[in-house]
Amino acid sequence: MQLDGENVAEKLYTTRQVSEMLNVSRQTVTRWCAEGYITYIELPTGQFRIPKSEVDRILVPVDPHDNSNDPLPGQGALL
Repeated sequence: MQLDGENVAEKLYTTRQVSEMLNVSRQTVTRWCAEGYITYIELPTGQFRIPKSEVDRILVPVDPHDNSNDPLPGQGALL
């Protein structure tokens, strides 16, 4: 899901920064954005920026037995 850049007042990360935090490729982060798994802001240059709140959401530990949410692949794996 894409956000309106004018309404965001929090830290934004590049796809490279997020890929390093999540230990996945930059292409994976870009694909997750394009598929709607990650909320992002698209700059006029076409580059994506991911809000800190999205990174925090992804890094929340997930109970592997709880299927009530549809987490990202590997969500919570780093914790």
